[in-house]
Amino acid sequence: MTPLAKPDVYQVGKARPILRTVVHQGVEYERFGPDGWEAPYVVIRATVDAEEGAEPGFHYHLGEEFLAAIDGDVTYQYVGPRGAQELTVQPGSLLRMNCQLPHRNWASRQNTRAWMAIRPETGSTASVGLDTTQQVTEKLSQSISAEDLSNPGKFALVALGLQPRLKIARHRVGLTIDKLAQLCEISQSSASRMEDLKTANVSIHTLAKMAEKLDLDLSRVFPSFAWEYQLGALSGEERGGGTPLPSTVPPVPHYLHPVVWRLERGERIEQVIDASWPELGVDSMHSFIVLSGRVLFDIGDHDAPQPIALNTEGVLHVRDNPNLSLQALTACCVLQFVYSSVCVCQRELRGKKQ
Repeated sequence: MTPLAKPDVYQVGKARPILRTVVHQGVEYERFGPDGWEAPYVVIRATVDAEEGAEPGFHYHLGEEFLAAIDGDVTYQYVGPRGAQELTVQPGSLLRMNCQLPHRNWASRQNTRAWMAIRPETGSTASVGLDTTQQVTEKLSQSISAEDLSNPGKFALVALGLQPRLKIARHRVGLTIDKLAQLCEISQSSASRMEDLKTANVSIHTLAKMAEKLDLDLSRVFPSFAWEYQLGALSGEERGGGTPLPSTVPPVPHYLHPVVWRLERGERIEQVIDASWPELGVDSMHSFIVLSGRVLFDIGDHDAPQPIALNTEGVLHVRDNPNLSLQALTACCVLQFVYSSVCVCQRELRGKKQ
C-alpha cells in the first residue's frame, strides 16, 4: 500500500494568539502558520476595532501585506505621494497594500475580522508578531506619530523606505552603528538618531555613502514609492478553476501571488498544480484559506491520498509542490497564496479537472 503523504509536506493552520511588534491597540491577531518551515510569510486572522478604538499612530514595514475582510468593512488610512488617503476594503475584495507607506486601520464596527498575509522583507515572521509567551528582542517593523509624519524629512525617510532599508542592511552585513558611522565619517550619534528617526537632517551625500557601505541599491527605492495599493475581486461568476488576480500585481518585485478557486458542489480539481503552472522552484509554498463552504483536500499519491476536510475559515499549507486535489463538498470559495520568486499572477491556472 502506498504510504500517506508525510506531515512535513503539509500542515493544517491552527489559530494561535500573537502580539504584533508594532500595533498595540485596536487590533487582535491570531497566527495560522506556516510554522516550523522557516516560512518567509505568515497567514493571520485579525480582529479590528471600530475607529474610536484604533491606534493613533501609524506603522510601516518593508515586504508585502494583503488583507481580505471577512464580516465587515476595514478602512486603511495611509500617507503616500498624494498625502493622507483613506481606502475601505469590503468583504469579497483582496487588498495588496504598499506597507512601507505609514498606515493604520479600523473597522466599520467593533470586532470585524479579516484575513491577512504578510511577508516581511527581513524574512523573519517574528518581526510581524510573536507568540504571547515570547519577548520582542528586535523590532524591524516600526511606528511613527502623525506629528512626525508632518515633518517632510522624516516622512521621506519612512515612505521611501530609506530608514528601514538602511537598518535592515546594517543588520544583514553585521555592522554596529559605531562602525557604520566610522566608515561614513559621521558621528555615532548622527547615525543613531537617523536610524531611530529622531532627526530628519540627513544629507543626500550621507545617505549615498551609507548605502554604498551597506551594499544597498538605492535605485530600488523610488519605484517602491510610486504605488499605493492594488485591489482584486474574490467574488465573481466564474467557476470551476483557479483565477489569478492580475489586478493585485504591484510594479515592484513580489513573492506572494494570490489565486482564487470558486467551485460548485461536487466539482473536483484532480491536480491543482498541473502543467499550466510554471516551474515554481524548490522553496515554493502554498497556503489555502477556505473563505466559504466546505472543501476536501487530497494530498499525495492518487491511489492513497491523505484526505483533509476543511470548513469555512480553515487553513491548509503545503510545500514541495506535492500532488494536490481539491473537491467542493459544498459550493465554495478558496483563496490560495503562492509563495515563489516566479510570478503566476498573469497566467491562466485552471488545474486538471477530474
